[in-house]
Amino acid sequence: MGTDYNRQLNKEYERATLRVEELERENRELKAENSQFRRRVAELENTLEERIARAVDIAVAKAVAPLNIRIAELEAIAEAKDKEILRLKSQLGKNSGNSSRPPSRDGLKPVPDSREPSAGSRGGQKGHKGHGIKLPGDLDELVKQGLARKRLADHTDGAERYKSVWVIDVEVVTVYNEMTHSVSALQMYDIRDILDEG
Repeated sequence: MGTDYNRQLNKEYERATLRVEELERENRELKAENSQFRRRVAELENTLEERIARAVDIAVAKAVAPLNIRIAELEAIAEAKDKEILRLKSQLGKNSGNSSRPPSRDGLKPVPDSREPSAGSRGGQKGHKGHGIKLPGDLDELVKQGLARKRLADHTDGAERYKSVWVIDVEVVTVYNEMTHSVSALQMYDIRDILDEG
């Protein structure tokens, strides 16, 4: 009975040894496969990063291209304006004395102020009655006669109590004068004399 037991133990030992060798081989294969997977993941990560970087570069280039064009346009405009400013500045200092411009193009020379400075302050002096445009008492009558115009700008928002503030504007109107003359008078005068009379 002892030999059967020993044989059985030997068989189980051999099976266990074979199983251990098999497991070790599977473990080596798994380690190699795991190493391959890690390399592949690293390759994919690098490839993915490269693709993302390339896509970002393309997107940035597309977004920046119109801005670069606009910047170039603005720089060209600024350069043209700088040249015009320099040209105008060079003209400012020219006159008939230092260029070929005729004296008639020099313009009016400033007239020196020959008045003695007074001891008084500027503006209206004390005790001086001021003069200015005042609101006429017969404004409505002037409006009826067509000699004035009156406009109302209502900022009261419907309030019953309000205070009026008057702003007086003076308008210049072009007047066309028609001068009639008899035909015989026109023959007697030179037309320039008539125009000089008007």
